[in-house]
Amino acid sequence: MKLPMMPWNSVIIAVVVSCFTVTPAFSSTESIKSLPRVTCNVRWVHDGDTFRCDGYQKSTRLYGVDAPEMPGSCRVGRSCVAGDPYAAKAQLERLIGGRALQCVVTDTDRYRRPVMRCTSAGKDLSCAMVRSGKAVERYGKLGC
Repeated sequence: MKLPMMPWNSVIIAVVVSCFTVTPAFSSTESIKSLPRVTCNVRWVHDGDTFRCDGYQKSTRLYGVDAPEMPGSCRVGRSCVAGDPYAAKAQLERLIGGRALQCVVTDTDRYRRPVMRCTSAGKDLSCAMVRSGKAVERYGKLGC
């Protein structure tokens, strides 16, 4: 029995799709424990998923979440999270509470910003933002 030949355009599409498949930096809380911890003293909070740590030249993205963008920050063609960006920013500021964060650097995003999973007073900030309804889980699995 002779198998039908697959058209080349199907093969090319399959190869291109496989090249752009994203794998999270880690898949469980167990693998997070193996990453080195850093202390982040937050200089300022930009929005509900981005802040600046002392000693870093770029802002830090909070791992696994997406929050509403500040006015004018949503790129054309991007599907941005609905909601109040000022309320999301205020929620993240409340969760940080002026305390130093304990973080693990999990990745670097397309803008070369560090992506970190952080806790404040023992509370996972990514999970807390999602639970509060001020951010949605995206770009990774939180396992909260």
